[in-house]
Amino acid sequence: MEFDLSDINAEMISARLTDERISWSKRNRLIKKALSKVFGYKNVRVKQEYSWVHIIIMANRPHKGKCRSQPFDYTYCRECSTTKDSIVSMVWHVLKETGLYSELTFYYTDMGEKREECHIDVRFIDEAV
Repeated sequence: MEFDLSDINAEMISARLTDERISWSKRNRLIKKALSKVFGYKNVRVKQEYSWVHIIIMANRPHKGKCRSQPFDYTYCRECSTTKDSIVSMVWHVLKETGLYSELTFYYTDMGEKREECHIDVRFIDEAV
């Protein structure tokens, strides 16, 4: 599935020509714009929490009704888990394709692993927001 993200790439280039790094608010607007082309404008929320970016994607459940689980068991069925994982990987793909990935801030764990300061949350539309 291919989407035309060339206008976001152009905005990234023009922003980098004026500044070395773009501001957080501009970066977040570009993230929302890029992900809105894939998931729809009303289904994407981008929030800033200190240096962390919190991305919320609202998606349709792959089946009707709730997942079969025990009471107070907040796990998802295999189909819903697979859908959530594929949406998260698509978000990372879009961020890397548009160049917005390099605008995220990073931290290092005690073991020296580089991690992104970005949290991606996928919620199903029939769940409470």
